[in-house]
Formats: sequence, C-alpha cells, structure tokens
Amino acid sequence: MSLMDKAKDVAEKAKDVAGKAKDKVDEVVEKNSDKIPDSIEKAYGKVSGAAEKVVPGDEVAEAADAADDVAEAATEESAES
Repeated sequence: MSLMDKAKDVAEKAKDVAGKAKDKVDEVVEKNSDKIPDSIEKAYGKVSGAAEKVVPGDEVAEAADAADDVAEAATEESAES
C-alpha cells in the first residue's frame, strides 16, 4: 500500500467519524428543538446542510462504502483475468 493510499484511508476514516458526530449532533438538536430559539435552529440548519455536502451522514457514507466495495471487487476481478 502506497503512502497516498494510506493517506486516503486516513481521510476516509476521518470523514466517517465526522459524519457520525454530525448525525449525533443533528439528533440532539432535533430532540431539543423546542428549547432552541428559532433563529439558532435556522442557522444550524443552514450550517448542517452545508456540512452534509462535505461530511456525509451515515446513510450517504454507507452508500459510498458499498460503491467502493463494488469498484474494488471489479478491479480485483479484472486484474485476475
């Protein structure tokens, strides 16, 4: 495994951790929305939406992982041929 591959793996793991943390914060905000001022909740919604493009939550991360697995399997299969 090259240094670049290792760096990509570390970056993906960091994205996964950040995505899980974002999901947890989203959950807490949703549960306590009645205690949060509307202006703060609206601002958080904008920030959360922008962050979702960079750091996907669990569902998006799982779909990306599945796509990576399929691509890796296809690459291995074509290398064996």
